[in-house]
Amino acid sequence: MSMLEKLKKGFNKKAEVNHTTAEKVYEEKLQKILYDADLVKEFAPIFAKLSQHDGFEKVFELLESKESQLEALAGGEWTKQEETGNNEQEEEEKEVKTLTADQILEAKYSNKEK
Repeated sequence: MSMLEKLKKGFNKKAEVNHTTAEKVYEEKLQKILYDADLVKEFAPIFAKLSQHDGFEKVFELLESKESQLEALAGGEWTKQEETGNNEQEEEEKEVKTLTADQILEAKYSNKEK
């Protein structure tokens, strides 16, 4: 293996480490904007690649500022509704699971008799 090949190999490893670090940074930043883990995982590599271009940081700052403006307009209610909505759904699911088959049938057929 020539000296040039060794240098290229070392450079590629450093580039991979920098790319994964950039992805992790953008995952954290995008979580504040997208609120969905699947979307964050999908867009983090894209944003990491775009971050290598000049001026991209300004674009991301614009996205963050627009998100803060939207949150201010909504009064932060959207994120609160999302959190409380999940809690209510979980409680309803627990209630449904605790019903027995007899209780479900009784409720279904008692309404028809009336």
